[in-house]
Amino acid sequence: MPGLVKKAVVLAGGTGIAQLISIAALPILVRIYSPREFGIFALFSAVSWMAAVVATWQLEHRVILQGADRRAALLVQLICTWGIAFAAALSAVFIGLLLSHALVLPSGLSTTSLAFLLFLTVSGISLTQAMRAWLIRLGAFSWIARGTVVASVVTATVAILPAFIFGPEYQRYGLLMAQASGLLVTALVWLKLGRPPVPGGFFRVRWKRIGAIARAEWYVGLVLTLSNAAKTGYGRMPTPVITSVGGAVAAGYFGLVERVIAAPSSLLAQSVCAAFRNQIGEFAARREHGAIVRLYWRIVMVAFGIACPAYLLGALLAPEVFSLIFGADWRTAGEYASILLFGEIFVFVLATVEDAAVLLDLNRYRLFWHVGQLTMIACLWGAVFAGWITRIHEVLWILVGIRIVFALIDFSVIAAITVRVRRSGLGKTSD
Repeated sequence: MPGLVKKAVVLAGGTGIAQLISIAALPILVRIYSPREFGIFALFSAVSWMAAVVATWQLEHRVILQGADRRAALLVQLICTWGIAFAAALSAVFIGLLLSHALVLPSGLSTTSLAFLLFLTVSGISLTQAMRAWLIRLGAFSWIARGTVVASVVTATVAILPAFIFGPEYQRYGLLMAQASGLLVTALVWLKLGRPPVPGGFFRVRWKRIGAIARAEWYVGLVLTLSNAAKTGYGRMPTPVITSVGGAVAAGYFGLVERVIAAPSSLLAQSVCAAFRNQIGEFAARREHGAIVRLYWRIVMVAFGIACPAYLLGALLAPEVFSLIFGADWRTAGEYASILLFGEIFVFVLATVEDAAVLLDLNRYRLFWHVGQLTMIACLWGAVFAGWITRIHEVLWILVGIRIVFALIDFSVIAAITVRVRRSGLGKTSD
């Protein structure tokens, strides 16, 4: 546990600096960009991150479990090359759909500009996901922290400075360009620092070896892809649901709220999760599941102790805080936050141990768990379209309820696994 805490502190330090930069930039951003532009950014990000699930096949979760560093490095190369190729194909399809009028863009946006930004964003996500997994395997948490700070600085700079220079013309794409720039610069920094044990590093692709590891990992990759496609779907689907109820302005409020209240999960919970993954990688390789579940429950208890008082206080003060920091026009966003923070307690706790199911070989269970949440959000969207739910506050409370119910399901399953492991004394489970 002390080793895990040390690793988490290093990551949290870098991520904390990055979050402070992002939060400091927000008051400027809300004065440069309109709620409509935030709404377009939220929708574009939702599409990009959903596409990135297929672009990576979620094989970054398998990097820590590879026996040899050389094999893990080849897996990283596979993720990077496939991710870039998929991003290029997706951009071409996007252009085709727009030219055939199957999709319609919001007014004032260019087809080629959005397609190019889609390629850059999906490629950047693929590269950063793969390299982050590689650095976690190496235990290079200081490098991850540096890259996170660099990403935040680049994102804030690209979003703000050109907007002052070029004005409204740039503001149409400023947030999208900033996101893509932050991802790509971070990926390049991590690629430079990674130094894999393969000739030529990550930039020299050996197609035969990559093909061999693709054949070996395709089934697990398929299960993880479907699982995380469902996860990304229900994670991003609330944005179009909110848009259906309140339009692009409501989506802009919601996007800002999601960014702000998710900051603690990004700062602390994901740092703990990365350290958790590194700490138990050896346990998982030896299938010592008893050690995994013991560490799991210790982290969960501490996370609940931190999250409950902090988030409940935040729920009470959110409207006033948003009005004070962002202006009276954004008080509605604070009201959204005061609702969502109740569910964020469980999101925070689960984020600290997010990879537990994968490391316990519960891949099929994880797939069904994510599909269940996706189904519930889809039903919510259907109810909105049917006109049964017409108020945004009702939608937000239902979202909170779904998050709490599925968090309790997850804790119950891991509790059952814990009992089985303790009774058997073997420390092995199956999915």
